[in-house]
Amino acid sequence: MKKIVRIVFTVLFLCIFSNIFAQKIGDKKIEEIQEFLIDFREAVRNQDRIVLKNYIYPLKITDQDYQENAVNRILNEQDTFGTDFEYSDKAFSIVIDSLFNQFIPINSEVRNIFNNPVEAKNALEKYEDNQIAVYVSENKIIIVLILAEKQIKLFFTEGMNYLNMN
Repeated sequence: MKKIVRIVFTVLFLCIFSNIFAQKIGDKKIEEIQEFLIDFREAVRNQDRIVLKNYIYPLKITDQDYQENAVNRILNEQDTFGTDFEYSDKAFSIVIDSLFNQFIPINSEVRNIFNNPVEAKNALEKYEDNQIAVYVSENKIIIVLILAEKQIKLFFTEGMNYLNMN
């Protein structure tokens, strides 16, 4: 019994300790993220394919134009749930208005989501955890931003439209 209690307290201590020292994104970078998201939304509203392509990380996947594919989905698949690069103005506005400050550095759990395709895994391995910002919610809403470039780049989104259900 003492061993179980000691294990429980150790686990609780580690959870509390890890939360106290969890990495956070600085206020200046959070402001840059919000500005990027506002600019991205404006490019979508204007249907500006060139600007949108520039905002999306240039991932190289065999025989695919990742940026073009992402732009097509963002502009054309706005009523889906749980798909790559789904988008709605309402959901994106919720992120901009009230959730932008909840981006955190990527962790190993989120990195593991991107083991396939291998090109995505390899692209993310180029960056330290604090160079990649993620927003993940209990509804499986995932937004991944690369912060290490001259300009922030959108790497991936999925499940954005779940925000519209609240």
